[in-house]
Amino acid sequence: MHHLLRRILAIPLTLTLGVGAYAAENGHDKDAKPPGETITLDKTPAAVKERIEKESKGGEVKSITKTTEDKKTIYIAEITNAGKTLKVHISESGKVMQTEEDGADKKPKTHKKD
Repeated sequence: MHHLLRRILAIPLTLTLGVGAYAAENGHDKDAKPPGETITLDKTPAAVKERIEKESKGGEVKSITKTTEDKKTIYIAEITNAGKTLKVHISESGKVMQTEEDGADKKPKTHKKD
């Protein structure tokens, strides 16, 4: 009887731990940092470096994150200029894929052409 009670109590504990681990692995951890690796400008491909320099003209590059979206490598440059912060998503070829302005209520701009 004692062993049966232990097994019955072990099942909810196992399920709770398993669901928690799954959620953390799949981006459901609210305290988790965004995926990606913070890199410096000199570690980006030439086309990405050129694009970041062009987009940040007159501003400051705060950070660059190398990440993967839809199985493609994307570089996200956080740029401050005139008191605004802009996140620019750039493909490996240097094409701007999307821009976001922090604090803005509008949807991010998706770029079709370069």
